[in-house]
Amino acid sequence: MTMVMSRRLRFGAIAVLAMAALAGPALAQSIEEQECGALPSSRVLRNPSLDDAPFRLGRSNIVAAIANTTSFNDTQIDAVIADCLRDANRVVSRNQHRVEAYRCAADAALLLAERGASSREDNYKKAFCNFRVVAAFEGDNTRRARAHTGAGQALEGRFELSRNTDHLDRAIAAYTSAIGALGSSATTADQRRAMIAARTPYAAALSARGGREGIADAAYGELLNLLTPDQYRVERAAALVARARVQERLGRTPDQLLPLWREAQGLNASAETNVELARLLLRRAGAGDRPQAMDLLQRAAGLANPASGGVSYQGEAYYYLSLLGLSDPARNWEDVVRNAALAVQAGGGQFRHRALVCLAHIGRGGPDVRDGRDAVACEVDATPAGELLRGMYFIRQAQLVYTPQAAFDTPVRQRWLVALRSAQSAFDRGLALNPGVATLADWPSLPAETARVEDMLRYGKYIVDFCSSAAAPSNPGVDGRAFFERHSALNCRVG
Repeated sequence: MTMVMSRRLRFGAIAVLAMAALAGPALAQSIEEQECGALPSSRVLRNPSLDDAPFRLGRSNIVAAIANTTSFNDTQIDAVIADCLRDANRVVSRNQHRVEAYRCAADAALLLAERGASSREDNYKKAFCNFRVVAAFEGDNTRRARAHTGAGQALEGRFELSRNTDHLDRAIAAYTSAIGALGSSATTADQRRAMIAARTPYAAALSARGGREGIADAAYGELLNLLTPDQYRVERAAALVARARVQERLGRTPDQLLPLWREAQGLNASAETNVELARLLLRRAGAGDRPQAMDLLQRAAGLANPASGGVSYQGEAYYYLSLLGLSDPARNWEDVVRNAALAVQAGGGQFRHRALVCLAHIGRGGPDVRDGRDAVACEVDATPAGELLRGMYFIRQAQLVYTPQAAFDTPVRQRWLVALRSAQSAFDRGLALNPGVATLADWPSLPAETARVEDMLRYGKYIVDFCSSAAAPSNPGVDGRAFFERHSALNCRVG
């Protein structure tokens, strides 16, 4: 069965560390017997005769189904499982069982579960139980390793359905057994493929488990030793990406992470690798990093947009292009606004994406802000940070409404005061939501914004009071001048 290569690995000292955190063997065996029943007697288990026509028919069906899943529906694959299990339990002599028939049933059940059939949990359990039999009685180390790997995949599938970490721990143990069955070196191409198939999900499972990043990092190092760029270009790129993400969680610096991302991008110049490499260059902010990042982002924006891990990297490319434009003194406001909108259209739905659309409109200003036609762009959400954006929009609107003749032009002055009152109301609503010590960590900014939301709301109120009160307002006790000036919302009048 084609193994999905996107997860887990490692043996030796790493395996010992991983196993130390898992349930003891006796407990694991007890759980397995509760789920699957006792293993068949070893004295009556043997490989089948390939001359057994009914068995050969069932086995050829499952091989065909795995090779071309579109040609078999779920009911047909379910029937293949039943055929294989009948072969496994057919009495030729007393209780004679067949390893290959159990493998057939295991492969079919795993395939059925991964196709999204309604009884996925049951099929994952069925796959695990049958792989367990194969692993117990298979005499060939490589095939036994594949059975352990299949058992791990079935357990991980159950984890993904239930989020029960016991399943993930047992999957890690199964992958460890697979690696152990293969030994420390792979002398044939088949052994190498089996080792990669076991080590890939092992490393990813350790990463997913949390708190084991150091072991996962070493596991990815072992995997990368197997994944030569000439034979395993795509797989090596994926492992480099996964290792870079683990190392980022370990606190590695941009300079330490860049070699991983550069190699991954060289092997597979996807939207993901282009954006992540650009992001690191922008974090490092060295000489020449910004032009390189711009080039990578422009390339990423033009690539297809498959989401990876729930992230739209094409949307991220447009987001960073807009953000870079926003901070460029020679900015092109139409590009800034367009790229911010494209980031949301391409799947960027987080606060920072929608906030950037608002800030782009505020910065561009013009008749649309003055007359309130694009106010909807700043209706981001009803959080304190969302109200801060709304208040800033109305300060910018007041600024654009105001003219030197406003003091003598009653309609203009009324519009100006309405905009200021709208800003005041937004800031008051934000403060009423009790932002506490929350910072603007999700604010669109390079580098990351560190100001507290409450402080900026209070400074916004100070600007409004300064503009609309005859007497000087009290000092807000915080300095938000640079923040509001950066977003064209420091003054409520021009001219």
